[in-house]
Amino acid sequence: MCCSSVYVQPAPAAAKAQQPPAQVTAADVQQVHAAIEHCLSRHMTKLEAVQLLARLGVAPKFSLLVWERLEAENPEFFQAYYQQLEATAEFERFRL
Repeated sequence: MCCSSVYVQPAPAAAKAQQPPAQVTAADVQQVHAAIEHCLSRHMTKLEAVQLLARLGVAPKFSLLVWERLEAENPEFFQAYYQQLEATAEFERFRL
C-alpha cells in the first residue's frame, strides 16, 4: 500500500483545528481525483486510499465524495475493479 509519489499539500495541524473549512476549488477536486487514480493503479481499496489521503492531509469525507463521484461516472470500471480486488484477495487467501 504505497503511493509515495502522490503528493497532496497537507494543511498544518494547528490551522486545521482553528479555521473553518476552506472553499473547495476545482483544482482541489482534480488533485484528489489524480491521487485516487494513482491509488487505483496500485490496486488499493477505497478504505486504503482514503486512509492514505488522510495521512497526506485530505479530509476523508472529501476523498470519499470524489471516489463516489468517480464510481457514479464509471460504474462498469468500478464493477470490474472491485471484482479484480476480490479475486486477488481470494487468491492471496488460498496461496498462504
